[in-house]
Amino acid sequence: MKKLNLLAALLFLSSCTSQKTAPITPQTPQVVEVNNIKLIDNYAWLNQTSDPKVLKHYRNEERYTETAFKQNQSINRELFREMQERELVTPDANPIEIDGYRYFSKQEKGFRFPVYYRAAINSANEDVILDLNSIAIEYPQATLGTLRISPDSSKILFSLRETPARGYALFLRTINNDSMKKISDSVHEFEFSQDGSHAYFTTLDSLERPYRLYLSDLSQEAEELVYEEDEDALFLRLSRSKSGAHIFLASESINNRAVRIIDTTKQKPEVKLLRKVAEDQKDYIYEGRGSFYILTNNASDAYKVYRTPVSAIAKGNWALELAPPSNGTIEKIDVFKNYLVALTREEGLPVILVKNLTTGLFKKVSFDENFYEITFGANPAFSTEKFNFSYSSPITPKITYEYDMKNLQLKERNRELVEEHNPNEYESLRTYATSADGTKVPMTLIVKKERPNAPLPTILHAYGSYGLVLDASFESERLPLLERDFVYAFCHVRGGGFLGPKWHKAGQKLNKQNSHKDFIACAKHLVKKNITTPKQLSAYGRSAGGALVAAALNAEPNLFAAAILDYPFLDVLGTLLNPSLPLTKRDYEEWGNPKNPEILNYLSQYAPYVVEVPKTNTKSLVTVGLLDKYVGPWEGAKWVAKQRELNSLAYLRVLENAGHEGALSSERQRSELAFQYGFLLNELEAKPSS
Repeated sequence: MKKLNLLAALLFLSSCTSQKTAPITPQTPQVVEVNNIKLIDNYAWLNQTSDPKVLKHYRNEERYTETAFKQNQSINRELFREMQERELVTPDANPIEIDGYRYFSKQEKGFRFPVYYRAAINSANEDVILDLNSIAIEYPQATLGTLRISPDSSKILFSLRETPARGYALFLRTINNDSMKKISDSVHEFEFSQDGSHAYFTTLDSLERPYRLYLSDLSQEAEELVYEEDEDALFLRLSRSKSGAHIFLASESINNRAVRIIDTTKQKPEVKLLRKVAEDQKDYIYEGRGSFYILTNNASDAYKVYRTPVSAIAKGNWALELAPPSNGTIEKIDVFKNYLVALTREEGLPVILVKNLTTGLFKKVSFDENFYEITFGANPAFSTEKFNFSYSSPITPKITYEYDMKNLQLKERNRELVEEHNPNEYESLRTYATSADGTKVPMTLIVKKERPNAPLPTILHAYGSYGLVLDASFESERLPLLERDFVYAFCHVRGGGFLGPKWHKAGQKLNKQNSHKDFIACAKHLVKKNITTPKQLSAYGRSAGGALVAAALNAEPNLFAAAILDYPFLDVLGTLLNPSLPLTKRDYEEWGNPKNPEILNYLSQYAPYVVEVPKTNTKSLVTVGLLDKYVGPWEGAKWVAKQRELNSLAYLRVLENAGHEGALSSERQRSELAFQYGFLLNELEAKPSS
C-alpha cells in the first residue's frame, strides 16, 4: 500500500483565501453581426485571459469553487488515497526488435521517467539510448513526444516539450558518443530518410496547424522547405514506409484526406500526389511486396483496401484486396511480407482480421467483452510472422499479445496489474435506447456483479463528434466509484464512430442534434429500466462532449442531478465565428460554417451558450485550463456566468497550468478526479465510503 504523502494531501487544500459568494461577472455586451442577424455576447471580455483583471476573475472563481466544496475534503482525500493504492503496475515494455537490436524501456523505482535501452540480440549488455531523468535536470517540466531510430542504428530523433506552455522541439542524439543537439524549436511529426543522413519533419503555424514539411541535413544543420499546405482546414500528417523507401504526406481534414508520396531514395525529394480525392473521401497508404496498399472509402461510406504496383499508382491499376465486413467497417491496416492485418469494427466492437497474402485465407481475432479496445503495437519488421497488439477494457487492464500469423496462435506477452482489483468481480452489459426518431442507440454499462438492487447512482458518459469512439481502455481511477455501487454508462451516440462512418455522418452538421437526442434517450432509458433515477443520475462530457451534455441539460433541465464538464466546448457559435482560433476552419466540416444561414439557424437552436433556456436543477462542475490552446477557458467561464443568470448552480474549476489534456502529473490528475468524484458522491444519492 502507498501512503498519502504531504504533497498529495496539499493538492486538496486551497492555497488561496476562501470566497463564500459567487464572483460577480459584469455584463459588457459585444455585438457580432452575421447574415444581418445581431448576436450579443455579454461575457466576451472573459476571452482576454492575458488581461490581469480577467485572470483575477478566474482565480476568484477557483476560490469560490474550493470554498463551496470545502466540506468534501475528507471524502476527496479518501478517494485520492484509494486511487493511489490502486495505481497500475506497468511491466517493463516488451522488447521491439529492429535491425539486430532489442529496444525496450524500464521504469526504475524512485525516478519520474522511464529509461530507454537497447541490446544486441542474444546479448545481455544493455546500452542507454535515452534517459529522460537526465534531461529533466535541464528541463524539469519536460514531456517526451515521439522517438525514432535511424536506419543504421547509430542515432535517434526525439521530440520534447520543454514546458507545458510550449510546443515540441526536435532533438538528435548520437548513441555512441552521447552527444545531443536541437534540430528545430518546433516540430509536429518527423521521420528519418532511408540512409539516416536527413530528417523529414513538419512544423506548426500560429494556429497550431501542421502545415510545412522540411528536409533537414543532419550533418550540416541545413534545412529546406519541401511542401507547404495552403488550405487552412487541412493538417499535414507524416509517416514512413517500413522499407524507408517512401515518405507519405497526407493533407487531412475531418472528412477528406489526400496522400502525397516522396521517394526517399532520390537525392532531390519529389512530392507526388496519389490522386485527387473527392468530397468526403479519405486515403491511407501503406507499402509492401512492391505494392502500395490503399485504405479508402472511395467517396462512399464503406472503407476498402486496394493494391497497386509502386510503379503504377493511377486509379485504373488498383485491385481490390480486402472488402469490409458486412456488419462493420475497416479502421486501419498494417502490411507485412506475407500478411495483411486489418483492424475492423463489427457491431461496434474491434476485431482483428489477418489475411495470408500467399494463400488468401483469413483468420479473425476477437474477444468476448461487450466493450473493449484493441491497439496495434509497434511492428517495424516487414518480414516477420509475429504481430503485436494490446487489449484493454473498462474492466480489464491492458494485456499485450503476440499473434503468430503463420501458426495462428495467440500468446500473452505481459499485462498491467492493479493491486486489489479482480476483473472477475465486474461485468459489462450491452443495452439499447430508442432515440426520438426510432434509432437504436447502443450503451455499455460497467457494474459490479454483486451489487445492491437498482436504482443505483450512475454516470452517463458520451462524446459524439468527429467520428471518434469513446475510450474503452482500463482506468483504475474509476474503481472507487464502481466499488461504491455506481453504474458507469457509456452512451455510443451518433456523431461518434462506434457503428462506423454512417454513424458519424448521422450526427454531423445539420444532424448534430441527433447526438443530443440520443444522449437524452439513453438517460431516459436508464430511468425507465429502473437502473437509476433523476436524483441519482449524472452526466459527463469532455471537450466536444461538453457541448453534447450542456445541450442535453438545456433540453431536459430536470433529468440529471449533476453534471461534470471537462475542458468543454460550450461557446460553439462564438468559436465557429472566430477563424483566428486554432481549430475553427477545420471544425466547419463537423459543425458547419455559421456564415451559411441554414447552419446559423440550426446552431442557434442548440449551441449551449447562446440558446435561451430555463433554469436547470442540475448542479454543474466545469473544469477549464488556462493553457488550453484548443478550447479556450472562457467557454466554460461564460457558460457558468450565464447559468448563474438563471440562478442555476454552476461552479468553475480553473487549473492555471493545464492545457487541453489536463494536468501534467498523474498525481495532480488523480487529485482532480477525486475532487470531481467527491462532488458526485455529495450530489447523488450514493454510498459515501467503501
